[in-house]
Amino acid sequence: MTWKVPVAAGFRRSTRILASSSQGTRWWALVPFLTQREKEILTLLADGLSNKEIAARLYIATETVKTHLQNIYRKLNAKLAQE
Repeated sequence: MTWKVPVAAGFRRSTRILASSSQGTRWWALVPFLTQREKEILTLLADGLSNKEIAARLYIATETVKTHLQNIYRKLNAKLAQE
């Protein structure tokens, strides 16, 4: 389970780079297979919020945040494996 920390850090770094780029408003086009909620959570993760902080911000349980993150990791891994 130690892989999750570097993966989350990588998401944060990648999301910040994309969001700050000149085409930052279009970066979600790169991940059309994520739900709107997953995109919200990924954005908050990129902003450096913890799972607990994300849960509080979105008025959901911390376990729900973890479930969304697992889905994001699974979807991105599946997408990367296809390319």
